[in-house]
Amino acid sequence: MLGCCVVSLGRWGCVVLLGVLACAPFMSGCGVYDPELLAAPRRVVDAGSQMSAMPESGSDARSDAGRAGNGGSAAGDASLPPRMDAGPSGGNDAGGGNDAGGVSDAGSVTDAGSVSDAGVDAQVPDECPGDPGKTAPGACGCGVPEVCQGLVASLAHRYRFDGTGTSLTDDVGGAHGQTNAALTNDGSLRLNGGGSGHRGVLTSGLLGSRTTATLELWMTWQGGANHQRVISFGTATPNAPSDSQCNGNTTAYHQGSWYRFCTNGTRVWQDAWDLCNDAGGHLVAIGSAEEQAFIAENPAFSIESLWLGANDRQAEGAWFQPSVGAMQGGGQFWSGGAQGSAVSGAYAHWRSDEPDNTDDKDCGFLLKSTREWGAFHCAGYGAHTVCEWRGHQGASMHRGLWFTPSDENGRPRLSYRASGTTEVASGPSPFPLNRETHVALVLDPTASSVTLYLDGNLVASAATTAPLSALSDADNWLGRSQVSGDPALGAALSELRIYARALSAQELAASQLAGPNPAFLE
Repeated sequence: MLGCCVVSLGRWGCVVLLGVLACAPFMSGCGVYDPELLAAPRRVVDAGSQMSAMPESGSDARSDAGRAGNGGSAAGDASLPPRMDAGPSGGNDAGGGNDAGGVSDAGSVTDAGSVSDAGVDAQVPDECPGDPGKTAPGACGCGVPEVCQGLVASLAHRYRFDGTGTSLTDDVGGAHGQTNAALTNDGSLRLNGGGSGHRGVLTSGLLGSRTTATLELWMTWQGGANHQRVISFGTATPNAPSDSQCNGNTTAYHQGSWYRFCTNGTRVWQDAWDLCNDAGGHLVAIGSAEEQAFIAENPAFSIESLWLGANDRQAEGAWFQPSVGAMQGGGQFWSGGAQGSAVSGAYAHWRSDEPDNTDDKDCGFLLKSTREWGAFHCAGYGAHTVCEWRGHQGASMHRGLWFTPSDENGRPRLSYRASGTTEVASGPSPFPLNRETHVALVLDPTASSVTLYLDGNLVASAATTAPLSALSDADNWLGRSQVSGDPALGAALSELRIYARALSAQELAASQLAGPNPAFLE
């Protein structure tokens, strides 16, 4: 194998290959190159440590008699500069034969200028002694530099689970998430399964805007019940209120949420709140101008004002949206009265004289006359109800992507549902227990496939042409299923990466070898 010379320059490594200085993000060492390149011009080193390329044939070609192992000296052209042949190992120069002109053969024998060959090097050269990922001397183990450059260029999101607290930081894309299992400063997200319900919640739409994608994860699974979900991006079909409570209108999906307009009666705010909560949802929380337009312009909203989930019942002037288990949506969006302000750039659509905080007007509603927001007595005038489902569990997946280490047959499974059919790629053997395992989900409907890799090896694939845009990845969870009744995950997650394209088998093998937190990503 062709060796290489690496010079560490901060985050960059420079490799002299075939006479060309090539720099790539430094990634724990140098590259393993295509054997076909060995037929190209070889590396030449002169006595002044300069490097140039020397063709192997033609008018400049030379023959080294010492390479034949015949005991003679290497009779190269003395007019040519001294060099180091980087070709395959050949015969040994026997006795004290010298290379004419100080030529050095870099096969099995090291010629030290005009000094006699001392014999065969007994040890394998250590090309990258400073590589922390190596376990033995020899060639660098980081893979081809161009491969790692491609990984860096296509990386869209990276979660390393560093530090403490409940924030899941995206070092690359800024799509930060949160967890109810506090980080413990050991570089992992520990989800304890059982009845704890630990999970991570990531930003909506991480996959739906892409044509192809790859999710890559390092995890240590603790075992346990089947159908634990490591990754589950999508939505569940909601458990809608019964027709007697909420007429017969169908439930509509829009921009990551399900909605149902209940126009068969007016209710006070608390009754409307309870109706939605009992169905697994919450009273509508409007968080953007686009969502405001969808609600305000819906044909069902024409004869009566609507209750909003927004309220300041806990503290006067501190207006909050509904929250699902304090994990999805929710949070304070407004502070103060009509002259107050939005919190951290949150959306609000108050009428100019609202919210009116006098006389315990603690509940929000949407005025049918102006389509603006106001504050009203929670037990006062009744209004219609709009229920919203986001961050909820249901009886089945509507759309989405999910991975379990153990399906009903005890096998790892990748499931992909971006149409009316769920495509399944199941592995042939059980998922490893209690050791760190590399998992990669390659989503490439343009090539009609979704593929599951474990520890760099392809283990299963399924055919699909359904686009990622149809996944409806609104509720993006780690360790939790959209299907109510599925068990929580018991595992430690070391790192999650999301790439903006389908990675190749070669790229996945290189990334798996480098492991979590590799130098080339720093």
